[in-house]
Amino acid sequence: MHPASVSLKLITKENEVECIALRPREDQVKLVASNLDSLLHAVKEVTSKPYGIYANDLMVGFILFDNEIYSDGYYWILRFMIDEKYQGKGYGKCAIKEVIHKLKK
Repeated sequence: MHPASVSLKLITKENEVECIALRPREDQVKLVASNLDSLLHAVKEVTSKPYGIYANDLMVGFILFDNEIYSDGYYWILRFMIDEKYQGKGYGKCAIKEVIHKLKK
């Protein structure tokens, strides 16, 4: 898979189990909230939307970001992770570019 084919798809009931199954590397577990916790957080934050990071049809990561600008003039990425099996392949960088593109719209 080439990172150029990365897309963001909203997490729904149909793909939430796949999202929850994603895991960071063992040495990163304490640095990143679980995706289950992040999805629960997203329910409470009406301006935050959870997305799966897809390489073609395969979910390789997860990102939660605000769709509204904060009073400080910035958007916030609240959660961001790439599954341990797909790290180091450029998917994270491409996902951030997709977020920027989405927010510019």
